Amino acid sequence: MDLVRDDELVGGQVRMRVRPLPHMGPNADVIVSAMLALAVVSCGPSTQAVGPSHNPATSPLASPTAVLRPRSTVLQATLAPWQLPAPLSRMVVLTNEGRLLIIGGLNSGGTSVRSILAADPTKGVVTSDGTLALAVHDSSGALLSGAAYIFGGGNSASISTVQVIKPGQSVQTTGNLPTARADLAATVAGSEAVIVGGYDGTSPANAVLATTDGAHFRVVGMLRSPVRYAAVAVMGSYLYVFGGEWAGQLSTAIQRVDLGTGVVDVVGHLPVGLGHAAALVLNDQIWLVGGLEPGGPSDGVLHFDPQSGGVASAGTLPKPVSDAGIAVLGGTGYLVGGEVAGSPISTVVELKAMN
Repeated sequence: MDLVRDDELVGGQVRMRVRPLPHMGPNADVIVSAMLALAVVSCGPSTQAVGPSHNPATSPLASPTAVLRPRSTVLQATLAPWQLPAPLSRMVVLTNEGRLLIIGGLNSGGTSVRSILAADPTKGVVTSDGTLALAVHDSSGALLSGAAYIFGGGNSASISTVQVIKPGQSVQTTGNLPTARADLAATVAGSEAVIVGGYDGTSPANAVLATTDGAHFRVVGMLRSPVRYAAVAVMGSYLYVFGGEWAGQLSTAIQRVDLGTGVVDVVGHLPVGLGHAAALVLNDQIWLVGGLEPGGPSDGVLHFDPQSGGVASAGTLPKPVSDAGIAVLGGTGYLVGGEVAGSPISTVVELKAMN
């Protein structure tokens, strides 16, 4: 019987999965299931611990059903037919009214910029849409009630300023983070922006913050491991924090923040240390793209399963890239700009979940 292995990394361990080849016919899945069942019976019971140190009978992270469930999609990555007007990295990318807003960043001269660009991906047109009050890079942002909030970031030093962009108005400073914070990440959960990681120029910013207005902040919880340049995504009532770096070391940890209780757990590990990557949610699934690995920029695309804690390869970018902006518009992800070998680029990559 012809089978092909399709291994998956779960909780820092490799799990073997098998699937039939196409020529095996319509009953292939039934045949494979029967073979697996026979193999389990013939091998007898096992007392070996599986995955992270949880009780397999009670923890969803060690659920055998979740581990054996095959991936139904991969992420297709192709170069977009349009580019940025100039190379740019470490910017914030948000969506509003059918456009991508590309805010701040670092230019090819290593200088923070004040530019706000608006891109229409359907037409491939990028136009100027104003300027920030303060030039920043390595900031983060979120869209709340039609307004774009830009949190902190760096220029010559880390800053705490929150800038707000409202349609038809000049950019205003609306408040300050509790402390200066750069190299941070942010996303939206319900009606709040959630801010994660970064540092003040010296010490890590471990507090996970939430805000509805960019002026008042509450502490949701505390990260288990300090990180800068992490990637984040929200699924249900959980925020997932992928990798990042601290003290010159790239992290493999996947931290999960319960947005209801504030409890933070490490629920899995990436195959290798990874920072400066981007995360997105497409087709109700979490994907992680690009970034820096110990060997340099990555062209990898990873799929994360929140139920099993598993991470699996799910595609390849056209070229390795780190420190890019990312946003989802109309069911398509856009990986904007970024860096290759430390230099900003102007390319845009379209990301689509494929069956």
